[in-house]
Parts: sequence; C-alpha cells; structure tokens
Amino acid sequence: MNKISTPFAAVTLASCALLAGIQQTACAASAAEPAIDAHYGAVIEAYTKDMAAAKTKYDGKRLVFVGAVIRMGSDPGGTYFGALTTDGEQFDTHFDVADQAALKPKFPGGEIKPFTASANFRFSCVNEGYIDAPVLPGLKLAHCRLEG
Repeated sequence: MNKISTPFAAVTLASCALLAGIQQTACAASAAEPAIDAHYGAVIEAYTKDMAAAKTKYDGKRLVFVGAVIRMGSDPGGTYFGALTTDGEQFDTHFDVADQAALKPKFPGGEIKPFTASANFRFSCVNEGYIDAPVLPGLKLAHCRLEG
C-alpha cells in the first residue's frame, strides 16, 4: 500500500479548501448580480462570434428566459427539465428539488408530471458555461428557478 507524506496531504487539503472557497465566492457573486434577460440563440451566437467577450458577459451569470418547461424523466425527484421558450428555442435545464415546489402552479393540475409541459413563465438559470459541441453547441444551465 502506498502512503502519502504528511506535507503532501496538508498541501492537498489546503488546495481543496481554497478551491472550495473560490467556488463559493463565484456562486455568491452571481446570486448578488441582477439576472440578464436573454434569448438562448443570441447567447450561443455571442459565444461563437467572440468567445472571450461572451465568457466575460455570460459565464457564471443568471440568465432569464420566458417559456415552458417539461420534466424529462419519471423520477419525481428528478432535476432534469427541457425548456421551450416563447421565441422557439429548445434547451436543457436543471431545477433543484428545493426550487420545484414554486413550479407546481405552472403545471396542469398543479402537479409536475413527466413529459407534460408547463404554462409559459419567467425563469432564470445560472450559466455554467458554453459547451462547444460539434453538432449542437449549447449552454450548461443549472440552478434554475421561477422568476418573480
């Protein structure tokens, strides 16, 4: 069995703690900033035209969309939803379980059922970055929630 040295373990633990602190600061900063009204296609286009400028403007920011969402799967605690915006864009989203209760009134019968679309509403998601996929580029949207 390999053993690691005490100094190496201490440095590793300190590095992990530092990285955890950076992530918490980044999340706190995005929560304090106002959300950006967005059109999914326009944000994707911004990344393809000028990646550096788009990263500065959109990475780690909360983006607001208007449209319907659909739970993609039959797990009642599932967080994966598809979105269909009023301007015709379709993309993947994730609503944390704690944020799903606020969505229930937007669904028929007040219940989030698999593969059933909600009514249109304003929602926001944290943009965790651009995914430069060759066939279908997209945004990694997480921590979505109902907006006022």
